[in-house]
Amino acid sequence: MPDAMAGMGSPAFYFYPPLATMFFALVDAVFMHRLSVAHVIGVSAFLMGMASGVFFYWWARNFASVRVSAVLGLAFALAPYHLLTDYYNRGAIGEYAAYVWIPLIFHAAHRYLITARVRWLSLLAVAVTGLFFTHLLSAMIIGPVIAAYILLHLFGATGAPAGTRHAARSRLVMLALLAAVAALAVGTAAVYFLPALQLFDAANTAALFVRPIGGTRLFTGLSMSANPVVTRYTLFASIYLFVTVYLVAEYLRARRNATVATSCPGTSTAMVVMWTMVTALCGLFMWGKLGFVFEAPSPYRSLQFLSRLLIVVEFVVLTMVAVMFAALPSPVARKRMALMLLAVFAVLLAYQFSALFKKFQHQTLAQNEVAMSQRVQYRITPPEYYPKDAGFSARIDELLPQLALRLDASEQAWIVGGQGKVGSVSQNYGAFVVRVSSSDGGAVAIRQFYFPGWVAQDQDGRSLPVFAATSFKFATVQVPPGEHTVRIVRGEVPVEGFAKKVSAASLALLLLLLGTLAWQTQRQAATRNTLKQD
Repeated sequence: MPDAMAGMGSPAFYFYPPLATMFFALVDAVFMHRLSVAHVIGVSAFLMGMASGVFFYWWARNFASVRVSAVLGLAFALAPYHLLTDYYNRGAIGEYAAYVWIPLIFHAAHRYLITARVRWLSLLAVAVTGLFFTHLLSAMIIGPVIAAYILLHLFGATGAPAGTRHAARSRLVMLALLAAVAALAVGTAAVYFLPALQLFDAANTAALFVRPIGGTRLFTGLSMSANPVVTRYTLFASIYLFVTVYLVAEYLRARRNATVATSCPGTSTAMVVMWTMVTALCGLFMWGKLGFVFEAPSPYRSLQFLSRLLIVVEFVVLTMVAVMFAALPSPVARKRMALMLLAVFAVLLAYQFSALFKKFQHQTLAQNEVAMSQRVQYRITPPEYYPKDAGFSARIDELLPQLALRLDASEQAWIVGGQGKVGSVSQNYGAFVVRVSSSDGGAVAIRQFYFPGWVAQDQDGRSLPVFAATSFKFATVQVPPGEHTVRIVRGEVPVEGFAKKVSAASLALLLLLLGTLAWQTQRQAATRNTLKQD
C-alpha cells in the first residue's frame, strides 16, 4: 500500500486480508465515487451485516422454522461482539466481515453431508476461500469447530448421510472429498497468506504482543471505570454461558420426559454435547484456563486477546437455539425458550444502543465523520504495520509529531549518507525514478518505508543495494560516485511468486475436481434414467 502512512507506504495487506477493503472499493465504484469515506464504510458494513444475517438464516433453516430462523439471523447480524465491538469500537472490518462466511461454511458442509450434491461442495469452496481472504484468525478459531461437526456428523450418532450406503467406505469418501475441497480452497488463498506468513517478522509485529494474551482474560478484576472493555466482554460471555446452561437444562428436561425429536439431522444428543463443549471450552479459554493453547510455539499465540473467541461463542449459541427448536417439539417448551431468548436479545440490544448513544451523544455529525479523523486523513495504519525496529508511537497524537518532517510529500528523496545532490524525483504508483549525483558515492533515501522486495537499478541496468536507513527505516539505495538515474520499485520476492503458483494450481485442481464430480453425477443420473426406461 504505497499510499498509506501519508504516502510513506505500509505492508498492511501482508497481515490483513484484502477482501473487505476490495469490497469497499467495489461499493465506492458502484456509487461512482460520490460517497464520502464514512458513507462508503457505512454502506459496505451494512451490506456485510445483512449478508451475515441472511447466511445464518440459511444455516438455521436446517433445524428451525422460517420465523425462528429469521429472528436468529437478525440476532447474529446484531450480535454485540460482531456489531458493537468489531464495527463501532474497534473498526476491525476484516473480523466483522468474517461473520459473513462462517454460517455459509457450516451450511454448505451440512447440506453436502445430507444430500451428497456437488453444488454444496462448490459453495463450501467459495466460503472457505472467502474466509481466508477476509480474516485469518477467524479461520483459525472456527476451523476446529467445523472439523468436529463434520466428523461427528459422519461417524457419530447421527447415522449415515441420506442418499448413501451405511458402509464406512461411503463416509470416508465424503470425508476425503470435503477435506480435499477445503484444502484446495485454502490453497486458492495462498496468494495472500503464504507471503503474510513468510514476511510476518519483517514488520513491527512485536507491537502485536506488547500485552501477554493471558492479560486479556475475562471474569477477573471487573470494573466499568477501571477496565470497561474487559467488563463488557465478560458481560457478553456471561450472558452466552447462561443461555447455554439454560438450553442444556431444557434439553435434559425433554429427554427425561422422552419428548426429544431426533429425526432432524444434526440434532442428536452427541451434537448437543459438542456445541455445549465448544461453548464451555471457549469460556475456559477466555477465563485464562488452559493457557498453554495460546503460548509459543502455538499458532494461536497470535490471537492477541482471548475475547476474540466470542466470534465462535456467538455463532455456536445461536446455532444451539436453532437445534433446540428442532429437538424439542413441545409447544410449551418452545414458548418458554422463545420468551427467555427474546428477553436476552432485548437486553443485548438495549445495552448496545445505550453504549452507542453514550459514544455519539456529545459529538456533532462532522465529528463523527470518519474521513475527518487524522488517522484516515493521513492513512495511518496500526503500529504493527510500521517497519521493524522503527521507534514509532502507537498513539496518533504522538505519532504525527514524529512524522511531521515527512508528512509533507514535496520532498520524495534526499541524501542520508555521503556527499551528493538529488536532482529530480518522479513517482508513479510506488515506483520512484531519482536523478542523483555524488562525487564519492552516497546513500539516497526515498519517502517509502523499507520492506523486503524493494529493488533498484541505475540507467545501465545495474542492480544497486537497497536497505533500511534512518530512525524511520526508509528504503535507501547505495549509489556509486557520479551521476545516476536510479529506478526504485517494490518487486516480487520469491515467496510471492511461489504463492501465485500455489493459488493457480489449487484453483485449477479445485475446478477439475468439482467438474469431474459434477460430470460423474450427471452420468449416473443418465444411467439410472436409461435403466428405468428399459
